[in-house]
Amino acid sequence: MKEAGTDCVNDLLVLCESYLERPIETVEDLVNGWNALRNARQLKGGWTLENGLAHGIFHECGCPLVRSGLIDLHPVQCLCSLGMMEIIFSKVTSKTVTVESRRTIGNGDDVCEFIVTL
Repeated sequence: MKEAGTDCVNDLLVLCESYLERPIETVEDLVNGWNALRNARQLKGGWTLENGLAHGIFHECGCPLVRSGLIDLHPVQCLCSLGMMEIIFSKVTSKTVTVESRRTIGNGDDVCEFIVTL
């Protein structure tokens, strides 16, 4: 299911670039654009960068299919999100990154928490 996240990568990059009003060239650009997008949509939580890690905490599921009501939240969507994060951060850094899912709403946690090793 992680491969399903591939389809969202380009859409997310375009949205982040529109909020930055310029192309995404660095991880900082990605994080700033992604956080601006989340803020504009009034989604709680976001990304921080520290010591070679991107740390994301999100208070609601960010999957557009779940948010639109087209599908019910299920743990499998968490794998899709994990794959999407691996691809988008790898694309921006031009290297393979690892993403750890610490907590997910789809698995019954109160937030989703991801750690990206850059």
